[in-house]
Amino acid sequence: MTLPGKIPPMTGALTAKPPSPAGEAREFLPAALEILETPANPAGRALALLLAAMFVAAICWAVIGKVDVVAVAPGRTAPVGGSKLIQPLELGTVRAIHVSDGQKVTAGQILVELDPTEAEVDLDQLRQQHVEQALEAARLSAYIAVLLGDPQPFDGSGTGASATLRRIHETQLRSDITAFEAERASIEAERSRRLSARASAMAELAKSEEILPILRDREVSTGTLFDKGLTSKPQMQQVQASMIEATHDLDIQRNRLAEADTALVAIERELAYLLADRLRLAYAALTKAETALAQISLALHRAQTRMERQILRAPVTGTVQQLAIHTEGGVVEPARPIMVIVPDNAPLEIRATLQNKDMGRLREGLPVEVKLEAYNFTRYGTLHGRLVSISQDAIEQEGVGLVYDARIRLDSTTIHAEGRDVALAPGMAVTVELKTGRRRIIDFLLSPLYRYSDEAIREP
Repeated sequence: MTLPGKIPPMTGALTAKPPSPAGEAREFLPAALEILETPANPAGRALALLLAAMFVAAICWAVIGKVDVVAVAPGRTAPVGGSKLIQPLELGTVRAIHVSDGQKVTAGQILVELDPTEAEVDLDQLRQQHVEQALEAARLSAYIAVLLGDPQPFDGSGTGASATLRRIHETQLRSDITAFEAERASIEAERSRRLSARASAMAELAKSEEILPILRDREVSTGTLFDKGLTSKPQMQQVQASMIEATHDLDIQRNRLAEADTALVAIERELAYLLADRLRLAYAALTKAETALAQISLALHRAQTRMERQILRAPVTGTVQQLAIHTEGGVVEPARPIMVIVPDNAPLEIRATLQNKDMGRLREGLPVEVKLEAYNFTRYGTLHGRLVSISQDAIEQEGVGLVYDARIRLDSTTIHAEGRDVALAPGMAVTVELKTGRRRIIDFLLSPLYRYSDEAIREP
């Protein structure tokens, strides 16, 4: 039964949830109820949203953003043109050492003297041979001038020969000339004899030619008288015999004249042959002497150079380093460095060693960043330059493998440290970073996965 003035309860209606206790009231609830009744902290949700946003931003940055790709190589500073190695040309004995390690030297200054005894002996022998060959050539030239009919005075003073040696060659020249003139005089005497014989033959021939017409007239006259019976037969035969004899004499004289002419031609040829043969021999000997003289001159030049190289001099102004000899009388080996001269005031460059794996991305002209081991780059900064050249062939380096040499030109050879500019010194260790391009960050992150997937599908 329902009381008047009250609303009857609805059947099946839900009972309303009582309001949650206030913050201070929750503190007096049991622990489990306190946890249930306490609303969630909004800071956690905000942190989760912040982390999600940061992750999405990082992904976007990795996809869009790019970083520099660099090739790192060790190196050192070195003078342009390199330090100068001092090394002997041949095996030798140290006579004197004029420098010490760390000493400053000037270009041309004597560093080390080697024992020149052997070089001096060779040089003296070659000088003597040169003088003898020069005298030989001068003597033969004078002899040829005599043969050609244009005698020239023989003077060997310009060869540097001694008076005794000059007299020997003068005597030889006179002997050669005398021998030639004797042979020529003998042939010319024979020519004179042949000329006399020819003249005699011509005279006899002329005589016979004059007598023969007379004898012919006498023969005709005698024949006429004989026909008339005015002379005897013996007289006629005597005239005929005289005619025959005169004719034969004429033929003989003609033959003698022809023989004399032939002999004279042969003699002229013999004279020409004598001169040509002597000239041929003289020119051959002169050519041989001049060839030997040229060869000796070259050998003499080499010997003089060898003699000069017994004194080792500084090629440039600089500082002596790595002195390897300290004992006078010690032995030095050819081509083995005995010291190094580091040039003063020479521009510096970087000599770096590039790994084989980086060669596909490198080219001349790339910008370079140089970090000095002696100066922390985080405090003193770095130096900049450009890649000038790369060696055309790889070099086997122990413990590393095949590497390439590179030269880097620096924009500046000083670094600002401790409030002042400090000049770089040769031999300072550096790390070179060569910027080869740019690459997306996501590619760096995914490259291990690419490599793993590529290697994983290979046939074992």
